[in-house]
Amino acid sequence: MTLRRPLLRTIQITLFVSVFSGTTGFASDLSAQYEECRARSQSGVQTKTCLAQELDRQDARLNMAYRDAMARLPPQRQYHLREAERAWIKWRDAKCLAAGDGSKAAAVYDYPLCMATEAARRADVLEKANSQKN
Repeated sequence: MTLRRPLLRTIQITLFVSVFSGTTGFASDLSAQYEECRARSQSGVQTKTCLAQELDRQDARLNMAYRDAMARLPPQRQYHLREAERAWIKWRDAKCLAAGDGSKAAAVYDYPLCMATEAARRADVLEKANSQKN
């Protein structure tokens, strides 16, 4: 496969951009299902449920993109992607823990919203890398 080097290079560049700019450089919205659920929400509990479902949805999408990326790489490159992913997870966790104003409401809504948003952005990065041909 000639896809290996461009895939790893794209992942390295987007990780660098995400660490230093706070974003992956790709526009990413949460799913239409989340937006519809949130629009129908009548209470904080329902909104929290929408967030939990979206986090599950984006996490599953991210896991699939990561598995696809790993399947395209030889073992040595898999090691580098695995290390990049571990670094991204640490960055995401720190960023999302710092999200909000420290209130209980922020912990209930801002943290899972941040986690879902960052999972969607990272999935975008990996899906874009996976779709490149060369």
